[in-house]
Amino acid sequence: MVAVCSVGNGGFAPLAHELVLRHARTAPDRPALVAGDRVVRYGELAERATALAAGLAARGVGRGDRVAVLVPMSPDLYVAVVAIVSLGAIAAFVEPRSSARDIARAIGAAAPAAFIGVPRAHALRAAFAEVARVPVAIATASRGVARTVAAVALSDVEADGRGARAPRATVQPHDPALLTFSSGTTGTPKAVARSHALLAAQHAAIEHMVAPQRPREVHMTAFAIVALSGLASGHTVVIPPLGRGVDRVHRDRVARDLVARGVTVVSGSPAFLQPVVSAAPRAALATVRRVITGGAPVPVDLCERAAERLPRGASMLVVYGSTEAEPIATIDAADVCGDLAAATRAGRGLCAGRPVPQVDVRLLRPTAGPLAVGPEGLAGLCVPPGEVGEVAVAGPHVNERYWRNRDAERATKVTDERGRVWHRTGDAAYFDDRGRLWLVGRIGDAVRVGDGARYSSAVEAVARTVPGVDRAALIADRGGRPRLVVQGRRRARRPLAAALAAAGIPDAAITFARSLPVDPRHRAKLDHHAIRQRYAR
Repeated sequence: MVAVCSVGNGGFAPLAHELVLRHARTAPDRPALVAGDRVVRYGELAERATALAAGLAARGVGRGDRVAVLVPMSPDLYVAVVAIVSLGAIAAFVEPRSSARDIARAIGAAAPAAFIGVPRAHALRAAFAEVARVPVAIATASRGVARTVAAVALSDVEADGRGARAPRATVQPHDPALLTFSSGTTGTPKAVARSHALLAAQHAAIEHMVAPQRPREVHMTAFAIVALSGLASGHTVVIPPLGRGVDRVHRDRVARDLVARGVTVVSGSPAFLQPVVSAAPRAALATVRRVITGGAPVPVDLCERAAERLPRGASMLVVYGSTEAEPIATIDAADVCGDLAAATRAGRGLCAGRPVPQVDVRLLRPTAGPLAVGPEGLAGLCVPPGEVGEVAVAGPHVNERYWRNRDAERATKVTDERGRVWHRTGDAAYFDDRGRLWLVGRIGDAVRVGDGARYSSAVEAVARTVPGVDRAALIADRGGRPRLVVQGRRRARRPLAAALAAAGIPDAAITFARSLPVDPRHRAKLDHHAIRQRYAR
């Protein structure tokens, strides 16, 4: 019997891992995952996941236990996730490219019963007590390499479980399935608990964005959660050759995979898509009908480039969301070009489009501390039409709690008069008269300029349109004065100063840097916290 859960619209959907296993039963020979020359079919994926689940159970992992997973996008990652959640355990996904300290904090917050990771991740056990105390250590490596880091090989755990029967857990829709961690670009990363019901609702929202035109799409994605959704849909998921990060993609190998696999959908952050859309041969994009990007502010020039380079009839969808709520709003890249692009260049912000139908969005009065609903209800906390406020969102795929972090919940969650929980994103935005959401920055990142305030994203988007500017971050120095830190060519200073004059940013406020720190996951979201620490002198 397949477990089901409500997706928030009166309908019901199977749990995500059950969908993957169902495809293995009905189409075992269909390709599930492609990574380079390696093809894993749905039957093999299910066989490995079932064996791993039994092997983990034999090592004491059961319902409610956390299993830390420090594995990059690969077949091993999805074998591990399906195995863990099928036991009723919780997969605590930690970005392997995070700093050692952030990884240790994440593992400490999850308090896992087991740790599955690449060999270099196991080296942290010698440096951090939080990692060393995890009782079961499993490495995605050969037996010999695993032994060098005092771990057991993943293949050996699978072998131990092969032929055995893993205990079948009774999973409830609101049981946690995944722990994922916020990017940390605004402070300490927070553990976001995603229930099985939330994953089902998120899967439905992602499928709505993919808008499949045939039963089985071939989807190349650099988004880990989108890949899981693709597997739940029975699509073929192509994992791109990311090299040392999504911003260091092997363009020639990506182009080869696009052609060889007949890719129809491509998704990833702007850092991943910029070289793909700009530099891949047109022939490599011939079968692509849909491109999806998000995870960070999407530059206007990427939208314009996509309009030029994608095949006739293909489209690019720009998605706004956060770790706690994805997606929130979408807009077609073709709509960004023209008048909306001109508005961005004039400093009005980035148009994120209209909210997706699965969520409700409100703009709350900017407030530094917790918010509570009064006699007027949630409406009493909202800003008047046209004013900038903090984006708050509610819906079936919106996270309502953090993992054992009441302080974070008090700071970011609001319960309305009907008992509905709203997530405060921390993003500053306004609605235009056509119901489109315009992002201007972070509520806490406003910089005083003259008699008014300037929000970071609106100014940075203007800077980003100047040729020679790769990235730009608006911060306040220790005296509260604006400072624009720029990654790019120094000869761009004069046109940059001219472009920013209307925003009140003087030439003297412009500082050039060799590189600006970004989030480790998407390599596209500026780490304003780190930039302030380095340049707000």
